[in-house]
Parts: sequence; C-alpha cells; structure tokens
Amino acid sequence: MDKVLKHEIDQRTAGFQTLLQERHLDGAFILQNADLYYFSGTIQTSVLFIPRTGEPVLMVHKSLQRAREESPLGKVVPAKGRGGIAEALKGAGISRLGHVGMEMDVIPAALYLWYVDTFPACRFEDVSEEIRRLRMLKSSYEVDQIRKATRILHKGFEGIQSILREGMTELEVDGHLSLIARREGHMGILRMRGWNQEMTYAHVLSGENGSVVSFLNSYFERCSFLVFEGRGHINKYTGDGFLAIFGAPEPLENHAFQAFTTACRLLELTRDFILAGQPMGVGIGIYTGRAILGNIGSQTKIEYTAIGDTVNSAARLQEFTRHFNEYPIIMGREVWENLTDHPYYASIRNLGSLKVRGKKEGVDAFGFNFFKDESADTESQEEGLTPLQRIKGV
Repeated sequence: MDKVLKHEIDQRTAGFQTLLQERHLDGAFILQNADLYYFSGTIQTSVLFIPRTGEPVLMVHKSLQRAREESPLGKVVPAKGRGGIAEALKGAGISRLGHVGMEMDVIPAALYLWYVDTFPACRFEDVSEEIRRLRMLKSSYEVDQIRKATRILHKGFEGIQSILREGMTELEVDGHLSLIARREGHMGILRMRGWNQEMTYAHVLSGENGSVVSFLNSYFERCSFLVFEGRGHINKYTGDGFLAIFGAPEPLENHAFQAFTTACRLLELTRDFILAGQPMGVGIGIYTGRAILGNIGSQTKIEYTAIGDTVNSAARLQEFTRHFNEYPIIMGREVWENLTDHPYYASIRNLGSLKVRGKKEGVDAFGFNFFKDESADTESQEEGLTPLQRIKGV
C-alpha cells in the first residue's frame, strides 16, 4: 500500500483546522476509519485528535510500530485502550477542552456516550459536514490516485475480454476480476460512510437481474445526495427502499419541514428514472416524534439505527401510498402542522383517520402529490377522503 505524502496530510490538517476555528471548536476526535486514514495515513486501531492549532495527536491502541511506519504525523503515541486517551492527550500537552467536534453522522451512540462521560467538561458538536466538505475537494495527489484506480479498472475490463466464454458463471467472472484487481494493487474492498463499514468492490451480474442492481445503485446515489443536502442522513437501505432520519443524532430546526422538502425533491428525481417506459413509482411516509437510537443487534451482527413508534408509523404511512396511489407522499398530522409556511401547504390533502397496524387508535394522515395540479380541486382539507379502512381488502 502506498503511503500518503506528509505534505498531503499537512494540507488536509490545515484545511480542517481552519474549519474548526470558524466553528470556534478546540479540536475534534477522528474515529471513523475512512476519516482516520484521510487525516493520518493509517487505519491501525487508534484515535486521532486534531486541535484547532498545532500538531495532531494519533493515539494508538494496537500496532503502534505499524502506525508510526505508515503515518507521517509527528505525534504518534501509545494509548492503553479507551481509558488511555485522556492520559495520552495530557502527555501531548492537551488538557483543557471545552467545545470538541465528533463525526456524529456515523459513530455509535454508546461510543458517543462514553466520550461524554469521560470528558464531562466538553461539549461535543457534529463536524461530519465539515469533514465531507473538505474531502470532496480533491488535490492533485488525490486526482492522481483516482486516475490510478481507473487504470486498474480499465485493466480489469481489458483482461476479462480474453477470458469470457459462453456458459461462464457470474462467480467465475467475479473471481477473475478479483485476481486482476488485486494483482494491480486494489485492496479488495471499498469503504463507505457508515461506522467502519466495508463492501465488495464489484457486483458481477448479467441479464435482467444485472440491470436492477445498477439501476437502484444509481438511484440511491442521487437520493443520498438530496437527503444530505436536506441535512438528513440515510440510516439503512431496505431492499429497494431506505430509512432517512432528520433531526437525530444532532437536533435540526424545522426537521419536519426539511424532511417534506427533501421528499418532494426525491419525487422530482424519479422523472429521470424510467421503468417500462414510465417514471419510477415511489411512495414516501413521513412521521415525526420520539425514537430510540443506538446500536441494535447481536454478537454476530449489529447496526446503529432508530426504533420505536415513530419509525413504525412512518413505515405504515409509506405502505398506504400503494392504495392512495394518487398521493405518493403521506404524512402524519404533526408533520402537516409544521408545514404551514411551506409553499406546497395548500396542496396537501386530509386523508382522514387511517387504521394502522399495531396501533389501537387511527392515525390522522395527509397526502401530497408533487405532480398533481391541485388548483382546480375545491374539496376542503377538513372534509378529507374516504377513510382507507373502508376500502374493501385493506
């Protein structure tokens, strides 16, 4: 693996420190592997602290020697587990911290709470947006790395042409592509902006099934950008859908307003995605309320997610869009009440109280169609439509 140049790391650090100073933060803890590598040049088990001024400190839990070999940073020090972080900072001359940044879009709740308990005098703030803003601007070194990656990809496509034959399985093709890529220097995995998550570097598919995955990946890529612009984040993908959260883990003013605006932009996006000659159909449920966020799962699989009545209600409202197909966005009353200043508010229609699975009382639902001209609709919002539970078969 090529080592990251010291000049490159210094330049990234200086850019981030400028952003920290603009936010009046004393520094930031870097915990996510992809960010850790970006700012330090290594992903040995460690924690990086970048002060608003001065040298960063890389506190290594494991493989100190390798970390020192891989990272061009001047302060690479040992830290005996999490408990050694405060001591390592103090040894590096950093003891008084007031406002500190963290990557709150990805870190598990339990880890965040540990830092809150360990550094009670600190007020932690989210700096994930600043990190993403910095990383999206590519230096000449990074452009060269991208060119190197595309050359590896090109060699893979060239090499596979001489190997492909009729009757060859997708698994065989995948194996040959893996051999070519690894031989040319590919590490074999791709990192994503999830808590230290990785994925395979390619999907080898053919026929109709091959187009489905490619189609969804392209669509989800555009969706994730729109959700990010709306100051939300995609928590998980559920087959051909996803769960997006606005207002957690960091508070977001007017989160219902932002969620609805993003939903409208997602609907507009579907015009660019054609299935069977028609724009792709999408249904969106929006609900606001309290939820439980944290690491959920078992020893074999765990993920950071949100659970509770709010999440369930949003999912149930999304299901109703299949029956109220003229309203691809269906929301709860509290969301609707937060949209009085929205330019589309007058076009939102009251769908009445709907009987939702798992709830004894009905849910007041409101529908909106981004594509429908409501100017000629004289029906009162309070009159609503026929309650869905009266429709046969529902």
